[in-house]
Amino acid sequence: MDVFKIDGVEIPFPTSFTVNIQDISSKEAGRLNNGDGYKDIVATKVTLEVSWQVLKWGEAALILNAVDNKEEFEVTYPDPRIPFVYTTKSFYVGDRKNPAYSLEEGKVRWKGISFNFVQK
Repeated sequence: MDVFKIDGVEIPFPTSFTVNIQDISSKEAGRLNNGDGYKDIVATKVTLEVSWQVLKWGEAALILNAVDNKEEFEVTYPDPRIPFVYTTKSFYVGDRKNPAYSLEEGKVRWKGISFNFVQK
């Protein structure tokens, strides 16, 4: 089973999970007068795009409360660059989308909770 943790607490693995890897270049990187580009990489960072499909209210709360009002937290996730290894890094969270799916008989379900984790 896939593991996904926030500050050491296991949460449901996202229905959709994308690892974006970015090279961060210094201000000296850019293009020459002839149009050739050059990079001066100072760091490589990760952004995780995550979303969950239909969740019970308690499941949604577990996920959202793990990141709300925190400037940073640890996320453990499968790293595509290192086979069979789960990586733990510090992240902060972007805006959270939380559309309601069902409001029947006082039983709220949430659909499509999604947000990005941005590596610090």
